[in-house]
Amino acid sequence: MPFDISTTRHFSAAHQLRLYDGSLEPLHGHNWQTEVTVSAPALDAIGVVMDFHELERLVDEIVLPMHNRHLNDLPAFAALN
Repeated sequence: MPFDISTTRHFSAAHQLRLYDGSLEPLHGHNWQTEVTVSAPALDAIGVVMDFHELERLVDEIVLPMHNRHLNDLPAFAALN
């Protein structure tokens, strides 16, 4: 039986979808929600999957650079919708 730990983070960001003709739709924003779950087949020496605060820190490293940004300006989204 696997054990899970999850965290949910929220951020706000704007984007423009690329359309089939190469144009961009109007710039608009969303409030985004990200949930990350880590699973382990067994608990560690102190009886947890991992340090919950470390999980939050790791997810924040990914999410916070997108907060209040135009996602199209970020390398990860430069060529993707």
